Formats: sequence, structure tokens, C-alpha cells
Amino acid sequence: CEFWLTAFYRELQEWLSENKYRRLFLHMGMGTVIKKIQENRNMNYTYMVCCADGSLYTGWTNCLARRIKAHNGGKAGAKYTKSKRPVTLVYYEGFATKEEAMRREYEIKQMSRGKKLELMESF
Repeated sequence: CEFWLTAFYRELQEWLSENKYRRLFLHMGMGTVIKKIQENRNMNYTYMVCCADGSLYTGWTNCLARRIKAHNGGKAGAKYTKSKRPVTLVYYEGFATKEEAMRREYEIKQMSRGKKLELMESF
């Protein structure tokens, strides 16, 4: 139980670091923030990161904060980004299912670099 609470507290801190959840917390209270976090746990994301060398990497995950942390350290990051750290999140989209996120990842990977940069700028 203590482990779960510690993990949840860390996740809560990460979510509160995003301005939209900090504002929600200040105006609506902790219960609303916890509910939003729980709703978003089931989300799947397609994301794009910019590597230290300027190259772009696209992937999908069900937890953006954990995945970016994995890219920037640890063994769970993608082989491509290990030698190109640090990476910065520059774009993401949320989806209800893993399949939708994976389909969008494929679509983005098929785009030219110029189209990817346009996508980033629209974000």
C-alpha cells in the first residue's frame, strides 16, 4: 500500500507540474485533479521528441511523463535516442486506444521532416 501511495504521489506531482492541472487544482481542489489523472491513465499517446542533435523521434506510450523520463535516462528508452540525449517533448496527441495511437505513430513516421516540423509548430 505504501508503494502505491508513493507512486501515486509522484504521478500527482508530475501532473500538477503541467499548468492545466495546477490551475484545476487551485480552482477545483484535489478530488477533481485525482479524477482527471485517473481518467487519463487509460489514454494512449503518440508523441514526438526532439533529440540533442536536432533529429526527431516518434513513438507511442500510455504515460508520457514516464516515457520521456525513460528516453532521457535508464534502460527503457528507445535505442535511437540513447546516444542523442537529452530529448525534449515537442508534440503529442491523445487517443482512447493503443491501436489508434500506433496508427498515428505510423502516419507521422511516414511524413517528411518538413511536415513533422509543421505539425510541431501547430502544437
